[in-house]
Amino acid sequence: TDGVIIFVAENITCLLGHLPNEIIGKKLLSLLPDHEKNEVYQKIALKLPLSNSVGKHIDFCCHLKRGNVEHDSRPTYEYVKLILTVQDILNEPLMLFSSFFPSHA
Repeated sequence: TDGVIIFVAENITCLLGHLPNEIIGKKLLSLLPDHEKNEVYQKIALKLPLSNSVGKHIDFCCHLKRGNVEHDSRPTYEYVKLILTVQDILNEPLMLFSSFFPSHA
């Protein structure tokens, strides 16, 4: 799976500084720091047969890149809990972000 984001909750703006339309269509991995990409990919990778994954929820914590950061500065990240729902849209498995929560680990 590419982990393409097709929905985000409105609270993403207050948590990460991104507007929902700035995130929709992006790949989840593009918002992660390099050292977390492989671990998160393993969590969102769908197993065959894909029909067994549809409707399942996947939740985990990771760092996501904050928006509204100066171009000259290094990216900043917020540690959040993601809850993903796997849906089959036009026979293309995609990830849905149903909620973003700050993680206080």
